Amino acid sequence: MVAIVVPVYTDSLSNNDIISLKRLNKVMGHYPVIFVKPESLSPALFATLCPSAVFENFPDNMFAGKKAYN
Repeated sequence: MVAIVVPVYTDSLSNNDIISLKRLNKVMGHYPVIFVKPESLSPALFATLCPSAVFENFPDNMFAGKKAYN
């Protein structure tokens, strides 16, 4: 089984980010899409761009910086 996993740490998206997520939804939306995000980040924008996506929350400190994020 295939799933598309997209880690996100902010809801401040560039125009290119928005285009990419819309394209992801159109081209790969038939696969499960999972957003991995900090607990405190609202999923609203991502749910609008990829309505069938699900969200996995992780503690905020796991997204505190590049080292923690990666």
